[in-house]
Amino acid sequence: MMRNLLLLVALATVATCRPRTLVILENVLTKETHSSFLADLGEKDTDVTYKYATDSSLTIKKYGERLYDSIIVLAPSVAAFGNALTPADFLDFVDAGGNLLMTASNKVGEPIREIAAEVGVEIDEAGTSVIDHMNYDVTDEGDHDLIVADDFTKTKVIVGDSPAPILFKGVGMAADSDNPLVIDILKASQTAYSHSPYSALI
Repeated sequence: MMRNLLLLVALATVATCRPRTLVILENVLTKETHSSFLADLGEKDTDVTYKYATDSSLTIKKYGERLYDSIIVLAPSVAAFGNALTPADFLDFVDAGGNLLMTASNKVGEPIREIAAEVGVEIDEAGTSVIDHMNYDVTDEGDHDLIVADDFTKTKVIVGDSPAPILFKGVGMAADSDNPLVIDILKASQTAYSHSPYSALI
């Protein structure tokens, strides 16, 4: 009887050891705009919890311990996180061994901007986009901000042997070249620049 009980306890322990992932959504539409990514995430061997960025019950630690192994923030323009969570709370989460993935946009909010700055990434001003008059896609609507990008890092463990070009449309970011922990995974071409598509250059 005791042997069976010990076996049940061991199985229960293993069952609760799956990675825990928190996905923070900007709004109800985020599940639709990021449906492919979230569907793929749901197929992984991980327990996924969804919360809205302004949810008053949003919590990432309890009694000083991380509640999750990874956090994915799909809320680039959030002005303030719910439950008074601050950028410092997310940075502490990373320092405690957690994984953090964030998205940005040309409407990026201050919390995301502050977290990025603390890890060596400067996000350009709100309303700006990366523009390239030489490497834009044929489906671009005239602003030349739908860019064909293929200048990937040479680190194969991140991008593989021959990564295919991707379409990029979004805000510009600059990495701190003096930070040895920052890796530029994808760069724009030398003909690209960051500016508002709706404002004159001079």
